[in-house]
Amino acid sequence: MARPTLVYLDVKAMAEPIRLALFIGKVEFEDKRVTYDEISKMGTQGKLPFGQVPVLQLDGETFAQTQALLRWAGRKANLYPENLQLQLRCDAVEEALVDMKKVLGPCWYNSVLGRDPVTKQPLVQLPDSMREEVLQSLNNIVLPARFQQLEKFLAASGGPYFCGDQMTICDLSMYVFAAGILDGTFVPGIEPRVMDACPGLKALAERVESHPRELVLQLRLLDLGDHPGDFLRLAPEPPALEAVERAIRSLVAIGALESSSKLGLTPLGFHLAHMPVDARIGKMLVYGSLCQCLAPILTIAACLSQKSPFVRSFNRTKEELQVTERQGAWGYLSSDQLAIVKAFDKYQEQKSVSRDAAWEVCDRFGLSASTLDDMAQLRRQFLRHLTETGFALEETEDGGEQVNIHKKNMSLVRCVLCAGLFPSVAQVQKQSNSRGISYQIFVSRQNERCTPHPSSLNFKAQDFAANHGWLLFHDKVKTTQIYLHDTTLIGAIPLLLFGGELKISRKERKCVTVDGMTFEAKDEKSAVLFKELRRELDRLLLLKVANPSEDLASSAEPLLLTVSKLLQWEERGASGKRQ
Repeated sequence: MARPTLVYLDVKAMAEPIRLALFIGKVEFEDKRVTYDEISKMGTQGKLPFGQVPVLQLDGETFAQTQALLRWAGRKANLYPENLQLQLRCDAVEEALVDMKKVLGPCWYNSVLGRDPVTKQPLVQLPDSMREEVLQSLNNIVLPARFQQLEKFLAASGGPYFCGDQMTICDLSMYVFAAGILDGTFVPGIEPRVMDACPGLKALAERVESHPRELVLQLRLLDLGDHPGDFLRLAPEPPALEAVERAIRSLVAIGALESSSKLGLTPLGFHLAHMPVDARIGKMLVYGSLCQCLAPILTIAACLSQKSPFVRSFNRTKEELQVTERQGAWGYLSSDQLAIVKAFDKYQEQKSVSRDAAWEVCDRFGLSASTLDDMAQLRRQFLRHLTETGFALEETEDGGEQVNIHKKNMSLVRCVLCAGLFPSVAQVQKQSNSRGISYQIFVSRQNERCTPHPSSLNFKAQDFAANHGWLLFHDKVKTTQIYLHDTTLIGAIPLLLFGGELKISRKERKCVTVDGMTFEAKDEKSAVLFKELRRELDRLLLLKVANPSEDLASSAEPLLLTVSKLLQWEERGASGKRQ
């Protein structure tokens, strides 16, 4: 199949959600941007089926109509729901946005009936006086009301996106529309205040907006200037400086960039810059190789790189049964990521028996077979890259025995998750109400009260160890409240050994801080022990990234066994239920 070509103007408008969907889904395509004169020429040559753009040229045929192309792109990029009910939600949002754009038409084209398809001139000129009246009505009544309807529809989804947990094409359309409204470029005269009462929609737009972490890494790799922001300002459409600074802080936090003013690449950052994944996920893969538990980390990396394999059922009763099955089978793990590892392994095991057996697993636990198959393909891609760079062995299913000695040690897998997701962590705390009844809350590092998303295995868990339990999360989204997505319960030891920079307090020698968070060790000797263990882990990481193919098993094994014993001790002492 030839590479598809998307033809549209060089503007962020009707075709932008299609471009974004194909880009996010890593679908190869030619982004052909044309002028109005070129569009007119295409029309006279009969190359525009409905007399307008965007069009998609595919296998010698030309296709048109924005919504049709967007749904095609969504299916190609795995951004269109499989569930029929979720398809209804997605399509409803798309049509609502189309309706909103229609009411903007008179101001957009300065015409009551739009433009002549041939001359592109207004068919019925809109008088300036009437245009002001239309703008006033749009700014004060029509658009605020329409956006508030979408705000309520988003809140009803129970997730950060219109279809729940996973981003779909309607979220991309909402992002493009909201971004144009908020920066005042969509239609002259439409004011950003029309979205003042819609914090959920603004949060959605901010979430969809790509964070330029990988771009910053590439700039440091190429050594283009003293500061990434200086070079990016030269771009025709530079990213927001705040987004660049946020990306830099994130990369410093995970150890990909030096914390000095030069912001140089660390040895770890050098490898992450070459990986075709999010930097945090790349760090997980490197640590998975170092800690000899690569197989489950490959699965987690594949899942975090796309949508969750857990899906919602059209039948509410059946969905409740599936959730109960998941809780019964994997709830003891207190981890969404580890549950997905177990689900993936079970699916693969049954698939080797028969396709029917695999479908039975999907039906029982509410799993998407196509998503699990996509995860398997992503695992192979990640493994191929790790093999090429020396972090895994060639011609092996999971990277070889050498990097999987501890693949069944879920406590160690939690540590690798901590290495990649930190500083995205919230503390478990207990509070009491006026009647003396205690309840559990989660508090982020920004002192925000938050909660696991209803789709999480940890949503209803109530017996975590207060002030000793921490919840790692992949994403934090504010809708009706602050929700944590893709969560895993950990103790203090993973944070001490795999979190941020570790320091011992000069005043209280048994107090240890990790990136500003304070932990109290049993005594000064224990605090020093943690610091030495951390130093040894960092040393092994440097050796690994300096020469990925070097076999460090003999050097790493005593250290990993010590870490494992500490984790077992912590889990026996905690009142939580993780295993």
